[in-house]
Amino acid sequence: MTGRDCSLLVQAGILVTDPRELPGVIRDAAVCINGDRIVAVGPYPELARAFTPRQQLGGPDALVVPGLINAHDHGRAPSALQLGIADDLLEAWLVDLLRLPAVDTRDATSYAALEQLENGITTTSNSFYLPANYRAELEATAAGYRAAGLRVGLVASTLDQSPVVELLTAVAPQLTPALRRFVGEFMARRRPPDQTDYFATLQDYPACAGDHRQWLLAGPVSLHWCSQPLLAEIWAAAARRDLSLQTHLLESPYQAATATARHGQSIVSVMQQQRLLQSNLSCAHCVYLSAPDMALLANAGVSVVHNASSNLRLRNGVAPVQQMLAEGINVALGLDSQSLNDDADMWQEMRLVARLHQAQGQGLDSRQVWAMATINGARALGIEDLTGSLAVGKKADLLLLDGSLGRADWLPLVATEQPLEQVFDRLVLLCDKTALNAVIVDGEIMQHEGRHCRLDKLHLGHRLRDQLAEQSQLLREDFGQQIAALKPALRRFIASVAT
Repeated sequence: MTGRDCSLLVQAGILVTDPRELPGVIRDAAVCINGDRIVAVGPYPELARAFTPRQQLGGPDALVVPGLINAHDHGRAPSALQLGIADDLLEAWLVDLLRLPAVDTRDATSYAALEQLENGITTTSNSFYLPANYRAELEATAAGYRAAGLRVGLVASTLDQSPVVELLTAVAPQLTPALRRFVGEFMARRRPPDQTDYFATLQDYPACAGDHRQWLLAGPVSLHWCSQPLLAEIWAAAARRDLSLQTHLLESPYQAATATARHGQSIVSVMQQQRLLQSNLSCAHCVYLSAPDMALLANAGVSVVHNASSNLRLRNGVAPVQQMLAEGINVALGLDSQSLNDDADMWQEMRLVARLHQAQGQGLDSRQVWAMATINGARALGIEDLTGSLAVGKKADLLLLDGSLGRADWLPLVATEQPLEQVFDRLVLLCDKTALNAVIVDGEIMQHEGRHCRLDKLHLGHRLRDQLAEQSQLLREDFGQQIAALKPALRRFIASVAT
C-alpha cells in the first residue's frame, strides 16, 4: 500500500518548529511538502509510511529549521561601502549617498536577493524609495526578486520633507562661497517627489505583483521626513487596500532631538494622538524609545525591527531591545543593507544581537533571538499566518542544515541526547552559512549545495562590474569632491543638534 502523494519530504535528526512553543524541537522528524505548502510535520517513521514523495532530502544527521526573515532591508547591492561611501553619522551618510553610481535596478536587486538566499534568508523586505520613475523602478525591483525566487514584502514609501534639503539648508551659511554656490545649484536642480505617481502606484499596483512570493506594504520613508497631512494620506491609502505599513523611527540622536524640538513631545505620542499606531505597523531601528513610548507601541501592537549592525555602523547606538520585549513588543531582526560585513549574513547578525545585549546585562537568550529572526519577523511584516515557523498549512520556507553546523562539532546534537534547549544556542551562537545544504522557498529548492538553482551569481556580478566601470567617474568627478568637502560642516551641525 502506497502513501499519499507529495512533492518533497525533508528528513531531520532534529527539526525546529516554533520557538514560541516548548520545546519547539522534534527529534527524528520530517516535514512533508506538497506544492508550496507544508502538509505534515511529525515523526519521520510516521510520515515515511504515510506519504510517497517525488523527492526526498535530508537524513538522520540533518537539522531542519524555518527560513530566516530579514524584516527590514533596502535590497542594496553592491553595498554603499563597497562603492566607496564610508560609514558615518547617519545624516551625513545620507548626503554622501547622493554620489552613488547607477546600476541596473533588476540586476542589483537580484544580486542582493542571492546574497540573502545563500545566508538562509527566505523572506525579506525592501523599504523602497526613489523620487523619480517610481512605478517603473518598483517594477524593476520586483522583477529582480522574482528572478531570484526570494519572498519579499515591497514597502512602497515616500516623503515630503527631505533630510538632505534640511541639512544642506542648515549648513549653507557656514560654507565657503564656492560650496554655497554648489549647494544653491544643487537645490535648484532638485524636484520634490511626485506624490501623485506614488499614490497612484499604491492604489493600483498588484498586491502580489504577479508573484505569490511578493506582497505590497505602504509607508513613509521615515516618520521624521513627512508632514502630518502626508502621513494621514498614506495611512488612509493603506487602509483602503488593507496593507501593512513599515517606517523608520527614532534611528539617530539627531532624529530624537529634532523630533522633540518640532513636536514639543515624543513623536510616538504624536503618532498615538494621530491614530497612526496600529498592529499592522512595523518601525525600524527605534534606538531612542522612552519607557512611555514603548508602552504606547506595545498597547497598539506595533512591531519593532532591530537593526543592530546598521545602528553600530552609522553611529546610532544600541536599541533597548530587552526593555521592548519585557513590555510585550514584537521585536524582529533586519539587516538594513548594512550588515556587519556587507554580506547579508543573518547568522552573524543573530550572534551580534545575542552578544551585544548580553554585554549590556540585558540577558537575551538564544531562543528569543531565534524567534526575532523567524516568527517575529513574519509577524512584523504581516505574514505570520504564512511563514516564520514549520506548521501544517504554512508556506514551505525552510532550511536544511548539516548536523555539524558547518564546523567540527565535538558534541553533536543529533547524535547525542543533549538538552533540546541547546539547539537554539547552537543555531544562534555557532551556525553559519557553510552549514546550509538547501534553502527552500515556497516549496521550491532555491539554493542547493551552495548553488542557486536559477541564476548564476558570478555572471550577474560581472554584469554589475561592467555597469559600474561605466559609472565610476561619478565617484571621482567634481560633484563627489564637493560632497566630500561638505561633510565636516554637516558633522558639526548634526553633533550640535544631537547633544
